[in-house]
Amino acid sequence: MPGLIEELDLERAWKRVSRKSRSDPIIPTVEYRAFGHSMSQALDAVRAELGEGYQPSPLKTIDLPKPTLTLRPCAIPALTDRVYFQALVDALAYEVESKLLDEGSEVVFGFALTPDPADADMFTGGGYTRFYEKVRSEFESGHRHILVTDVAAYYATVDHRILRSTLSGLGGRPELVDEVMDMLARWSEGTGRGLPQGLWTSDFLGARVYLDRVDKAMSRYGYRYVRYSDDIRVVADSETECRRALRDLTIELRRIQLFPQEAKTRVYSEEKADRYLNYLRERVEKLAAKGLAWALDLAPYGYDPSESPEEVEEERLLSSEPLLVALVEEELSKDQADTMLLRRCLGALRKIKSEAVIDQAMALLVPLPCLTDVIVRYLRLSKDWERVKGAVIGFLSGPYNIYPWQEMWLLEYIRRGPYEPADGATLTEEDLRLVDDIAFDRNRHWACRVAAIDVIGKQGDDDYRFRIRDLYNDEANLDIRHAILEACVHLSKADRNRFFQACEGEDPRTDRVLRYLRERAVGEQAQAGASS
Repeated sequence: MPGLIEELDLERAWKRVSRKSRSDPIIPTVEYRAFGHSMSQALDAVRAELGEGYQPSPLKTIDLPKPTLTLRPCAIPALTDRVYFQALVDALAYEVESKLLDEGSEVVFGFALTPDPADADMFTGGGYTRFYEKVRSEFESGHRHILVTDVAAYYATVDHRILRSTLSGLGGRPELVDEVMDMLARWSEGTGRGLPQGLWTSDFLGARVYLDRVDKAMSRYGYRYVRYSDDIRVVADSETECRRALRDLTIELRRIQLFPQEAKTRVYSEEKADRYLNYLRERVEKLAAKGLAWALDLAPYGYDPSESPEEVEEERLLSSEPLLVALVEEELSKDQADTMLLRRCLGALRKIKSEAVIDQAMALLVPLPCLTDVIVRYLRLSKDWERVKGAVIGFLSGPYNIYPWQEMWLLEYIRRGPYEPADGATLTEEDLRLVDDIAFDRNRHWACRVAAIDVIGKQGDDDYRFRIRDLYNDEANLDIRHAILEACVHLSKADRNRFFQACEGEDPRTDRVLRYLRERAVGEQAQAGASS
């Protein structure tokens, strides 16, 4: 193992972990910032930790609510484990990729390794767009039937024995395969199944490697089969061909202990297939038919009335504030809203800096908790801190505050506030007491407590910070301990330094966070002195 560690590119692995962490299901903690602040020393510490007797820590888990209010499990490894696992999969990926079907085959789209192995991005982008355009191209060339399906509980059910066999068959070096599989085995807690959902490494092992034998089998059958991750489409000349494809796909998936998702499996023919492929434009046409022609004012690009909606590029459609507002309001009037469309609309409105649906976005928190991350990012556009903050605090104190992932994101709004700082963007005493209760509640998810502690450190006074400080000794969770340390940055220099000194020497990760926080405090004080 020592020889293998020296061979791995841990610096590239850290850069990729850091880049991916921006979209993690759990908001990155101060440990990530501390690691990046002293990367060289941090990587030396990782190499030392990976010596004899190394054991990966349990995964950090959180459940994401789905549109149906069921839960999707997501997991993030401890940072040292994550960097090491990324380095292992990086090395393995460049060994096996040449034997996988790639985008040149026009069968598998997405999660193709970047040509430059040193790139901080593990994959090239745009895979889903190319996947979608390939399906559209096949349909428009005269193949007028489409099988739509995906794999049931995909990441949770990947069989480790089959994954090991596949990696070995593709030419992966035994020592790399053994290390990867050993970490997965420890994380699966004896089940022998599953990949941590939310990591680039899992995307490669799952979306590229594990389904490779299915891709090749469906190609050998001669189907117009295309796949992005676990989303699968077959474009065919008839409904019967779609049925045969589904039969063969089911058999091939069964060979690797997987099954199609029944609830998401459809065969679309002719007009239904056309509507499926041109969903956004169809929605625009319906709005126009309802007398909402004003929604087609595609400012700032302008709209030529002689153009039909299907002739307008989607990028232009998603730049029209009136159209986006109309789409959001129409979805709100439905019993079952289209969450993907709402996500696209809120993202597009944020991009053009439109505050037109702030109230509607806040109203979505109850029926669609799955959209909370994009809602929070959109709400930060609003300069009306009191109104938005009041709604968020009201939700946190109300009966629908059920999902830890949603609570974490709403606390993130309170911590960060509007994109453009607003005058008087502070919390009332009542607000602070609510957040303080979350920070002290050991029945809460640790990520929610971390977020609440961050808010107290930033917005509370020293009385609140001293109470948070006094939690330190009784907390076993390192992420919570590190959040307490960060909250205490805002104490007086003497109180802060006295506390930091008492926390030194317990473990390398905490010492790294302390060094970062000390240097940050010095920089903030110098900046404050210069501005005064």
